[in-house]
Amino acid sequence: MRSFIFNVLIALDHLLNVLLLGRIGTCLSTRAYIQAQLLSDQTEKWTRWQKRIDKLMREENHCLKSFAWELNRNRNWVNEHNHLLGLPYIF
Repeated sequence: MRSFIFNVLIALDHLLNVLLLGRIGTCLSTRAYIQAQLLSDQTEKWTRWQKRIDKLMREENHCLKSFAWELNRNRNWVNEHNHLLGLPYIF
């Protein structure tokens, strides 16, 4: 049951990110971290969002951890399904 609730919360986070014109399959936390790291005129705005999300989640570096979690999840998927790409083990 706990895993189900976690998955529903992640799905809602993904939906919120898409509704705010983000990429499909990315959490808002991850988006905030990535955008805050980019050198652009929007960096300051996303840095503020990153700090707000970290504070809301009551976890230091939540956005960074979210980015690392999604990166690892994507790598695992590619490694498990690399036969579909016709490529050898990548990571």
